[in-house]
Amino acid sequence: MNDPTPRRLLLQGHYADGEDARHFDFRLDAPRSEDLAVIPGQFFMLCVPGVGEAPFTYVSAPDREGRFSALIRRVGRLTDALFAQAEGAVLGYRGPFGKGWPLFFSAQRVLAVAGGCGLAPLAGLVEETISHRLPMQLSLIYGARHAGAQVLSRERAVWRQRLAFIETLDLATAGMRQGSPLAHFDELFAATPPDVVLCCGPEPLMLATAEACLRRGL
Repeated sequence: MNDPTPRRLLLQGHYADGEDARHFDFRLDAPRSEDLAVIPGQFFMLCVPGVGEAPFTYVSAPDREGRFSALIRRVGRLTDALFAQAEGAVLGYRGPFGKGWPLFFSAQRVLAVAGGCGLAPLAGLVEETISHRLPMQLSLIYGARHAGAQVLSRERAVWRQRLAFIETLDLATAGMRQGSPLAHFDELFAATPPDVVLCCGPEPLMLATAEACLRRGL
């Protein structure tokens, strides 16, 4: 069971990564066994002293030195306070929480659909797959409103080289696909029909994805 008392967490750095979003690097003091067993899709509680705490998903899980990362969007009082912290600031941590994504060791083909900041909870699953720790073929469709709203820029640069990856924009620039991620659903279904579809993003996207899967008998 997780200790209700926040543990010491150091802010090691950050960089801009999307519209009103930053990629934060953290380090836990003395990581525990449960920290090293984080499942992609789980989350943690981040405490800013004197302000409060809020849940965020892992982009990368804690390693043996306690280092991990998270994508955090500036949306309110707590994130305002977090964005004002300097490198080396001491924060609080509780976790991990949640069940995470089903890892589908029996599935051969998995299609992941993400919109906006919903790409962050899927990042760990993508990394586990391309590092061959999960024995499945993964395809990914990611949509955002415009190029400036896309997140995980460094990770996406790697993923483009490692898996079937379609990126779409509502307002496309030259060389980019335009429209909803679901406008390109059939392309990946026809190429490699998935056994499983995972989705994370705005509720309308998740509902539309579920309906599209049902129409295809999945």
